[in-house]
Amino acid sequence: MRMCVGLLAPAVASRPACALLLRMGSARTISTSKATPTSGSYPAYPRGAVSVCIARPSDSGDVEYLLVQRGKEPGKGKWSLCGGSISLGETTVAAGLRELQEEASLSADDVRVCPKTFGASDAIYRDESGAVAFHYVIQHVYGIARRDAAPVACDDAADVGWFSLPQQHR
Repeated sequence: MRMCVGLLAPAVASRPACALLLRMGSARTISTSKATPTSGSYPAYPRGAVSVCIARPSDSGDVEYLLVQRGKEPGKGKWSLCGGSISLGETTVAAGLRELQEEASLSADDVRVCPKTFGASDAIYRDESGAVAFHYVIQHVYGIARRDAAPVACDDAADVGWFSLPQQHR
């Protein structure tokens, strides 16, 4: 995270951003048991993914974070940070920028991201029997957006918006 402080405004590069990641699905492990699938289309190994925490200053002086409402499983209907799978040969930061474009119609002109990732976490989803249905190892990218950046829900996002930390507790 220190690597990003020079790039980001001090009010944005703060502990609340890390707390946001912990409250969102992108920084937690749902279960740690070792059940394995016996058949079907379950993964044989974890997949690489990226989560993008984008913040901007609001008109009221608060910091707002970009959230998308997931339109597909896993987590359909839940609000989370933008993100998704990393393609073979794609850098993590490039994947984060691609996901911002695909899910929120924001481009590199709208946001400025840290050139390095700042952490990793697991997202493990199990079916009713305890078998792993999804397992992602998620690298986190952090950035700031222009105040006038206007996201539009695209691709697998059902909705998108800017939310302050108090708004997220509702």
